[in-house]
Amino acid sequence: MHWHGFPGSLGGAPIVSHLLLDRVAAPPDLAPLLPERLALLPLPYMANSHPTARPLPCAALPPPAGAPPAARAALLGTAAVPRGGAALLAVFSQPYKVDAEALAAWAAAAANANATLWVLRHNAASERPLRAAAARAGLRGAAAQARLVFTELLPPAEELRTKALADVLLDTPLFGAHTTGVDALWAGLPLLTAPGEALPARVPASLALGAGG
Repeated sequence: MHWHGFPGSLGGAPIVSHLLLDRVAAPPDLAPLLPERLALLPLPYMANSHPTARPLPCAALPPPAGAPPAARAALLGTAAVPRGGAALLAVFSQPYKVDAEALAAWAAAAANANATLWVLRHNAASERPLRAAAARAGLRGAAAQARLVFTELLPPAEELRTKALADVLLDTPLFGAHTTGVDALWAGLPLLTAPGEALPARVPASLALGAGG
């Protein structure tokens, strides 16, 4: 049986008879296209449990130090803190998952709603091309670019508490947020996703629906 690991069929490997997924990650009407037999698990098939790795479940985590605006300012800088009810939109996925169309949509939404885009800096080389693409999509000028903020990766002990400062996690449509989506949901963030055709693009919807989204 194939369960976790590679998100997809193993192409009929003789040692694998069944593929363990769920009805969202792998719609049952597609089962005839799979070389393995499809066995459906409850949502989500991607089992996860942060309390086993951290001493407190998310609901019991104390809030960030200070009021949310103060905590956001400490993390992002004062100029980047959303104002007037504007949202803090989070992009926590690896940069190779961010395609031009998705980035353009996010940048346009941020520009039109005065929202802030918060991106984790997985590597230094990715920031410049992402900023340039965001500028082409509407985040132009110093004031707008100040609302595109890159921060360093978070220490595990602070990860959930810090990610909870965002308002929503934006999913990457071609290869969705798997572990990243799990982290966001455990932090209490809504996960905004659009299921695609391939399994890697459907896992976030499975996670969100399994969490009650």
